[in-house]
Amino acid sequence: DYRKPVVISGFEPLDLLQSIVMILRQLRDGRTEVENQYGRVVRGVIQGESRPQEFIPRLVDFLMQGKMPVERMMTFYPLAEINRAAQDSSNGTTIKPVLRMPN
Repeated sequence: DYRKPVVISGFEPLDLLQSIVMILRQLRDGRTEVENQYGRVVRGVIQGESRPQEFIPRLVDFLMQGKMPVERMMTFYPLAEINRAAQDSSNGTTIKPVLRMPN
């Protein structure tokens, strides 16, 4: 049980500032919750009904025990194949497309 305030944030400057305010409010109020500051649509998310306080530590435990084959879930693509990576993710060919930036 980690008991830390968590805020899922966007990446724009105002998103970050609002996230900081949300975390500070949790600290002030003595709350340890997962809040979502990012109000835009997130597509392709599974496990949306899970309880993050339970689900995330279980995933970490599986990973640490070697029971979660992360390397088999990832497919690497050069940046030039970004459209193929997105298509493969959409059609289920890959679970986690990872783009590699050119050197």
